[in-house]
Parts: sequence; structure tokens; C-alpha cells
Amino acid sequence: MKRPRDLPYHNTNVSIRDTISKIKELLGKYGLIGHQITEYGKTFKLVFALQRDDKKHAFQFDLIIPDDDKFARQKFRAFYWHLKSRLEAVDFGLFTLQEVFMAELLVQLPNGDITTVKKSIQNNQKLLPIASDYFEK
Repeated sequence: MKRPRDLPYHNTNVSIRDTISKIKELLGKYGLIGHQITEYGKTFKLVFALQRDDKKHAFQFDLIIPDDDKFARQKFRAFYWHLKSRLEAVDFGLFTLQEVFMAELLVQLPNGDITTVKKSIQNNQKLLPIASDYFEK
């Protein structure tokens, strides 16, 4: 990985809190039906559900928060722009919502656990679709 000063957004003054607000605002423009944000230690977790074409899809992102506050702000800005570019690709019809967020798509394992496609592949798990009432719980 490059040094933080060699990466974009190095001189950002935007706080993490403001970036998270912008992320929520961005998701709202794309059919957000719910979100959960959890910070535990140095881990930031964003879970959100979007509705597109009468289908509901849930996604999860986990970020490791750097110890350095300036680098943390920089990383969150990069995350915001990353999400924005993916969602714009959907708007332009380049990809479907499922395609751009496939790795972060939440699925159910045969034992009932909910995880992302990415984590399940890393653990060689068999996948099941999430029950249709998952969003109403």
C-alpha cells in the first residue's frame, strides 16, 4: 500500500462524521430502506439495504480505521467516493446493483448465519438466498 501522503484526499479537512452523513445521504438517493453503522475498536461496519426494481438487497462493508486521524479521514473520503462511483455505474446501466456490490451482498449460510459473499467464498461456504422476510425482522 502507498503511504497516506501519496494517496488521494491527503489534505481533506472533512471529518469522519461528515463523511458518514454524506454516505447516508448518498444511499438515500439510491433507494435506501435501512442502514446500521457500528464502530467497535478499530472496525467500522456499514450495513445497508437498498430497494431497486421491487427487490430488496442488503450489503455489508467492514473498514479498519487507521490510528492516525488524518489518514482515517482520508480513508473515509475514499470510501465515500468509491460507493458513489459504484452507484453511478448502476445508474448508467453499466452494471446491476448486485454486480457492483456482489462481494458485499449479504447471504444466508445453510446453518442460518448471515454473511457476505466475500467472506463465504473465503471460507468455502455453500450459499443460500436470504429469506424474503429478513427485512421485516
